[in-house]
Amino acid sequence: MVRVSDLGTMFKKGVKRGTASNMNIVDGKHFTYLVDYGWAVLAKRSKVSGKIVYYSGWDGYSPTTSKHISQAGLRHGTIVKKEAKKLSDVM
Repeated sequence: MVRVSDLGTMFKKGVKRGTASNMNIVDGKHFTYLVDYGWAVLAKRSKVSGKIVYYSGWDGYSPTTSKHISQAGLRHGTIVKKEAKKLSDVM
């Protein structure tokens, strides 16, 4: 298991699987997802373009989720959508 910050870096670099405390990289058909607590999709990365979309709707959901978003470095350099997607919505 790696630190959340390392998992965020791994996700941005294209890694398809990984685990940190309460956070996972999940590989889907068209996108790879950064998932908190097994269900909250914080971000997705296109398998074609590599572009990352950060779902800012989770920011403020809980202090821990907001901390994970910060530690994973999702607020900067990504496309932002003010949505809160669940893993069951995208898989």
